[in-house]
Amino acid sequence: MKKLILFILVFSLVYSEEPVFEHIFLEDGLSQSYVSDIRQDIYGYLWISTHDGLNRFDGYSFKVFRHIPGDSNSLQGNWINSIFTDSRGRIWIKLGIGGINIYSPETSAFTYLNTAPDSSGLLHKTYNHISETPDGRIIISTPVGLNVIDTNTENTFIVRKMQVMSGLANGIDTVYQGFRTSVSDNRNGLWSLTFSGDLIRFNLNDNAFGEYKIIAQSSDDNEISTILYDNDGNIWTGDTRGNVSVYRIFSSVDFRKQEIAGVPDHSPIVFMHRSGDSFYFSTRNNSVYKIIGGKAKKLLQTTTAITRIIGDRRDGLWITAAGNYLIHYDSENKRKIFYRPEQIHNKLKMHGFLTAIYADNSGNIWLGSSRLGIHKFSPNKAYFAYYADGLKNSFVTSFTESDAGNIYIGTYGGGLHVFNPQDKSITPIEDSPDLITAMIHTKDNNLLIGTANGEVFNYNISRNNFKAEINNLGGGVRSLLFNSPYLYIGTDGAGLQRLNMQTGELKKYTAGDTSGSGTSSIFVWSMYLDKSDFLWLGLAASGLNNLNTATEKFSYFLPDENTPGTLNNQTVTAIYQDSSSKIWLGTYSGGLNVYDPENGWFDAITHKNGLSGNMICTVIPGPNHNLWLSTNNGLTRFNTQTHKTRTYDMGDGLQSNEFFPGSGLLSGSGHIYLGGLNGFNVFHPDSIRSNPEPPGILITDFSIHNQTIQLPDGPNLPFTGNEKINLDYTQNYITFEFTATDYTYPQKNRYMYRMEPIDKLWIAAENRRFGSYSNLKPGNYTLFVKAANNDGVWNERGISVTINIEPPFWQTAWFYVLIVLFIGGSAVLFHRRRLRNKLHRALEIEHIREVEQTNIRSKTARDFHDEMGHRLTRITMLTQQILRKEAKDSELYKLLEQISENANNLYLGTRDFIWAIDPRNDSLFELAVRMKDFGDELFDNTGTDFLVDGVDESLEQINLTMELRRQLPLIFKEGMTNILKHAHAANVLLRFKANSEGCEISLEDDGKGFNVKVVSKGYGLNNMHTRAEKIGAVLKISSSITKGTILICMVKFTQSGVLSNGSQNRIHIKKN
Repeated sequence: MKKLILFILVFSLVYSEEPVFEHIFLEDGLSQSYVSDIRQDIYGYLWISTHDGLNRFDGYSFKVFRHIPGDSNSLQGNWINSIFTDSRGRIWIKLGIGGINIYSPETSAFTYLNTAPDSSGLLHKTYNHISETPDGRIIISTPVGLNVIDTNTENTFIVRKMQVMSGLANGIDTVYQGFRTSVSDNRNGLWSLTFSGDLIRFNLNDNAFGEYKIIAQSSDDNEISTILYDNDGNIWTGDTRGNVSVYRIFSSVDFRKQEIAGVPDHSPIVFMHRSGDSFYFSTRNNSVYKIIGGKAKKLLQTTTAITRIIGDRRDGLWITAAGNYLIHYDSENKRKIFYRPEQIHNKLKMHGFLTAIYADNSGNIWLGSSRLGIHKFSPNKAYFAYYADGLKNSFVTSFTESDAGNIYIGTYGGGLHVFNPQDKSITPIEDSPDLITAMIHTKDNNLLIGTANGEVFNYNISRNNFKAEINNLGGGVRSLLFNSPYLYIGTDGAGLQRLNMQTGELKKYTAGDTSGSGTSSIFVWSMYLDKSDFLWLGLAASGLNNLNTATEKFSYFLPDENTPGTLNNQTVTAIYQDSSSKIWLGTYSGGLNVYDPENGWFDAITHKNGLSGNMICTVIPGPNHNLWLSTNNGLTRFNTQTHKTRTYDMGDGLQSNEFFPGSGLLSGSGHIYLGGLNGFNVFHPDSIRSNPEPPGILITDFSIHNQTIQLPDGPNLPFTGNEKINLDYTQNYITFEFTATDYTYPQKNRYMYRMEPIDKLWIAAENRRFGSYSNLKPGNYTLFVKAANNDGVWNERGISVTINIEPPFWQTAWFYVLIVLFIGGSAVLFHRRRLRNKLHRALEIEHIREVEQTNIRSKTARDFHDEMGHRLTRITMLTQQILRKEAKDSELYKLLEQISENANNLYLGTRDFIWAIDPRNDSLFELAVRMKDFGDELFDNTGTDFLVDGVDESLEQINLTMELRRQLPLIFKEGMTNILKHAHAANVLLRFKANSEGCEISLEDDGKGFNVKVVSKGYGLNNMHTRAEKIGAVLKISSSITKGTILICMVKFTQSGVLSNGSQNRIHIKKN
């Protein structure tokens, strides 16, 4: 694949300006070599129109749009004359076939507008100018009027027309004039220039749309030739008499004209440009002026017609002129630089004329041509002048400078050459040795030259002849150093040697030991004489040596990986001492070492610290504490104070990324020369510009499982920041692509990204433009991406996208709540079911026990009644017989009478007990009936009326425990008996009341009563209270003298049947 960018040198009239024009051809993806226009949209993409399609460029590749037969959403024609980008990112395309295509970035589709018989179309199939109003309406200036194009909420184009009619001609209302150009002001007005030079202002307000006023009319000797709107809201005009005027707008009806300046020759104004506070214009006589202090000052004049003027970010001008000339006016330095066609198209076999010029957001200048595609110049890019033509061999090994300022170049296989910095010429020196490896100037107009064959030559510049000083050193020459009268020679295999240039004496130092008398190696690759006349020697495979030239004693600095603070590499390729006496050492594979003589410590700076490579070929000082380090992987600028680095490579114009050790020179003018495999570079450190502008950044693709997702605002729009994406839990593998919209040197843009909260640190993507994350858990994430330009200036704000991955329903809060509720509910239901089962089983067991108890009670009652009743009856009968027979013995009679009475009482008590345990008598009704029967029998024939109230069938629904059935009758029997014995009552009432809360039984008489406070004992009262307490009942007795007595017994129970006072007696309510 061919490289995207081919670098070509263009020389200018100013030496510090040696720009390289980069060229983009069809082979790089451009749809055609004829470029008609260049624009940049709001997202940062570059759009290039050609005569065969539309191109979108992101700095790395092209996307081409062409007509597709049968597809109405494609371009309607491939021949494009010009393009315009609006504030919404749309591209308006002037087609060669007529009409306009509008490209929508939201849909990536094209809409076609053409003339139409009704009012919905364009006035004319071609137009002269297109512009945009502050509120986003598009103005089309056509030969027959103006079209105003708006967009409604459905993104449908609404075309409106404005025309100035001249009146009826042959009964037809005719158009007054066509329009060349239009500009909008900030008062909803449109200023339009007609073909005849009239200036008309139209009203764009809806309530007065199309109303107009003629501001200025042409005359026989003058007319307006151009108009301009500036950012201050002023309308500038230039006329055919060379006058510049401005209309200052105070309201929609108040605008005042002010004459600004004019040109002496009254040449018509052609172009106008305002940049900041500077105002420029050109005239038909090919002159460019700047208005200074109300006067027009000529800046330059070309020999051919000026075709375009644009401004750059430094308030400078770029001007194209007929004949393919390019002129740059540098307003900062007040310089004018002319580029000839052969300079712009240098080395290209075909020449094309310039068709377009554009300055992008980063300050790059783009030139469109008719045959050669695109030329680009980047003012913010470092450019290194590169030379190879004229060299017999491009392998440059050494440099030296003559007293005249000429640079002598040694090559390996091509001999000696001389470079003239003024005219940039390279001249080979005849009869020079071929394999030159080192050179030095002796300040007497002589050059000393070392070769790979172990020879040393003396070249006299004035006489142009060579003299052999040494024919065979025993090894090739690697370095030379002259310290009058001595020439020190470092060799490859013959150690260090010293030649006395006055006597011709050659001294060979011993090599291979560290005794202090010689070098530690026979390979001496580099030498440097410091401020104290100590000679520093860089050796191959043996570290660093130091020779005291006064005592001829050697010191040794050898690498030791086990000892901190020592040299980190065995081969030293370059040496330099700075103003603080620190020694900077280039090594073969250990990067840059610095030695501090004060503490004897070595520190290392390597590729990890930002160097372009660890093999350092030269160390050359520059201004501002910078060292320029050529390596085998490009060039590095290193600051000795901050340790900041900046790297350069072939994309910056270097001859190659590989340089040759020792092939470097700092000239007297401050220029640096560096040689390598493919020629040499020359530059002045101060001329190397940096790019201070942080780049814009876009996320160009966002994919889920490798399927691109689309933004709701526009499926084909790039991500520009703050977008939000909602995904489901299955969409947990994402990939994304991004790009920086700085086209200075896209290949050196750098990127970083991180995903919060996953990444704590930024992920350095270097020049990789994509990233991915897999197995993302449900949650909220924010993806951040930032970019740096070719000079490492970061856009710290970057771009961000919020990502929300919805959890599956089983991981949502509501599901957890449902689970908790389900588990809780299930637990409750299970517990209730368990209790219900337990209760049911308990009830079954209780029922079984009750049935069994009932059976036992029934049987017991029957058996006890039969047996006990029979026995007691027998005893009573026998006692009666004895009484009848022994009537004469009164004492015996009394005893027998007592036996009979006790037996009878026992019988009655036994009968009550048997009644109580009989399950047939469990209900309150049975208790009431029994108490009624007892009262009827007790009060029969006593003169006391006994009444019962509240006894009905409802009492049958209330079951009593056996204890209640036993104690309650005894309490009331005691009460009835006391009434009979003591009350002398005429009436006795026994009343029963029952409800869901309990039952109440009362006994009331109208007898003589008694004092309850006095009679608190006796009469069985204690016995009655004791029985009530046993069953948890409340017994109340109220009585007063002559007013009778009331006895009330209350038994309360809860819904469960447990008595409220804690008694375990139960009252069961039957259910029908």
